Amino acid sequence: MVKKGFFKKTGCILISVSIILAGFTFFGSTTSDAGYDSGAFTDDTGNASISNDEYDDYIDDFNLVTASGDLRVDDFGLDGYHALSTVIVTGNLSVGKYAFTGDYSLSGINCGSMSNATGMAFDGCRNISFSIGDISGGCYTDGAGALYNGTTLVCVPRSVGTSYTIKSGTTKIDEGAFNNCLVSEINFEDNAGANLISSIGEQTGWPSGDLVVHAYGSNKDDAKTVHDYFTALNGVAGEVTILYETGGGTTPTTAPTPTSDPGVSPTPTVSPSGDPGVTPTPTVTPTPTVTPTPTPPPSNGKMYTVTVVDEFYKSNMSTITKTITRSTNKYVDGSSYSFSPVSYTGYSHWGGRNESGVVHGDIKVYFFYKPSDGKSDVATTGTNGTVNKTGEGITASAVAQQTNKYLITKGGGQVVAQSGGPVTIVCNGELNKLLYILVDGNVLDKANYTVASGSTILTLTKEYIASLNPGDHVVQFQYDDGYAMTGLKITASKTTTTVSYKVSSDGSISSGHTKDTTPKTADGFDARYLLCLAIFLLGAGSILMGRQRKLEMILAEQRDDY
Repeated sequence: MVKKGFFKKTGCILISVSIILAGFTFFGSTTSDAGYDSGAFTDDTGNASISNDEYDDYIDDFNLVTASGDLRVDDFGLDGYHALSTVIVTGNLSVGKYAFTGDYSLSGINCGSMSNATGMAFDGCRNISFSIGDISGGCYTDGAGALYNGTTLVCVPRSVGTSYTIKSGTTKIDEGAFNNCLVSEINFEDNAGANLISSIGEQTGWPSGDLVVHAYGSNKDDAKTVHDYFTALNGVAGEVTILYETGGGTTPTTAPTPTSDPGVSPTPTVSPSGDPGVTPTPTVTPTPTVTPTPTPPPSNGKMYTVTVVDEFYKSNMSTITKTITRSTNKYVDGSSYSFSPVSYTGYSHWGGRNESGVVHGDIKVYFFYKPSDGKSDVATTGTNGTVNKTGEGITASAVAQQTNKYLITKGGGQVVAQSGGPVTIVCNGELNKLLYILVDGNVLDKANYTVASGSTILTLTKEYIASLNPGDHVVQFQYDDGYAMTGLKITASKTTTTVSYKVSSDGSISSGHTKDTTPKTADGFDARYLLCLAIFLLGAGSILMGRQRKLEMILAEQRDDY
């Protein structure tokens, strides 16, 4: 026999449980995936962080990070995210240890400032480049694109080529700084710069062949750290040659060779008269002293191969689409080589540099290409004969098209529905330097956007946004001395789905929720609400059943009275 009030109490408990569960579901669904959607992490709070393992469930799709304000990537925060291609932070980017290790598709980090970066944070990022607005965070890049943190050399990208000059005042080479590079020749900007190096961390897989270190102005005692480190590498991967100069200048000094031996008297000569008693004083003409020009180490006669490789990428430089081995070339040890990018229909060279150096081992030389306008590098030709991408006889120089120097300060990496236009993106380049806007490598018709000063405020029209296909797009600001680019993700316009429920007399749901086919977002419908509703209905049913039992008991008592 069921005790009196059992159904009422049970119903109240079930209703309470449903309310509590709904609350947890609501708050959990609005915070668990906050900032992440369909491959992109986006933050507008001004102070975000990405912790270790936080987004590992999306590691295969996670390809873009944008933050309006500061962002902290904790130790191991995004390590192994092989799809990640671009990081754009308008404020300070704080980089934890191993934060981006193994992210081999990461091609660009664009931030207002950077702090705490170490060499191993970028281990395995073989195509990386850095664009840092100012040095307030302590990190900056030199003219070749290498990353420094104060006086510590942090990362030497492959884009610097085979010869690299270490910046004046550098005191430390961080662990992993050279892990991703192709450097086979090291110079020091400071004449005695090798003397200042007090610490060199372990470098994995580098050098891969012979290495020459120019330490002019130093000697093995004053440049002890450099001498000990590189001497220990000799024979490990190839021959390491350290060139010193003890005189302190830029040209090695040598002692002059004596022109005569002062300890030997000259042989007497006989006068024309035949008088042996007359001995003329010998005249010695000194030979001029010549200071030799330093020469590279002599060739050992070995033959080495220099392989030229052209790599082709998607428009946002995120993924390699194909690789071509352009040529294999044989050189005698000590010979010089030099190669330039070539023209490919539909592609433009990215990186803006030739590759040259001295052969002391097998070398691979890389050039990088990305789609231009999808057909060729030239849209039309102006009357002045120059390449014309705008139809107005104006084009950015090759250097400007390959120099990523500007920063997206607002609106970078947006995710917008087709019906969500217009879209505004702000770049810190001066408006009077702007030449044109490109979307997916194509010059955009001026009817599709407006620009305003401050620095450059770009507004893509509502109609143009509606015309874009759902998916990832690349927006590029092209100035006369450089460019900036950002991702723009377009989603299909979301439709509203009516949710209806039919409750049977037994309290069950006989026909209910019609599944929404639009992608789930953080604020989308969560199926756990159905469980909450079911528990609520069970509780309500229990209360009603309790009332029905009470009514039956009253009626039974009345019948007994009769």
